[in-house]
Amino acid sequence: MMDNNDKRKLLLQIITLFALTLTTLTSFYSSINKSWITLVIPSDPEPLIDSVGLYQRCVYPANRCVLFPEQERQCSSGGGGGDDVFCRLWWIAGMILGCVVPVLQVLISLGVVYYGGGWSLRKGWV
Repeated sequence: MMDNNDKRKLLLQIITLFALTLTTLTSFYSSINKSWITLVIPSDPEPLIDSVGLYQRCVYPANRCVLFPEQERQCSSGGGGGDDVFCRLWWIAGMILGCVVPVLQVLISLGVVYYGGGWSLRKGWV
């Protein structure tokens, strides 16, 4: 039988598994989502919709998608009017999403397993 302390640790493991699964799914979704930021401009006959995601920008109703940020327009420091700081920060945001978040997920899950896994070793995997 499990005592109250073991039940709390099991509940902590279940909650952590749910949170890490949800975090992983939202990380994947946000990296492929085309519309982190959406701007709607009312016009006739259809509104103009401009959506910016992590890696591309789409304009509707033209259904035209291009890579974002565009290297020659937004990122060039030589006469193109671009802002290198913006492009670096956008790249860092993508790296954080792609690298740092999964590493933090692994470290948190290892900590929970280390902290809350003692009852399964004592009682067996029944």
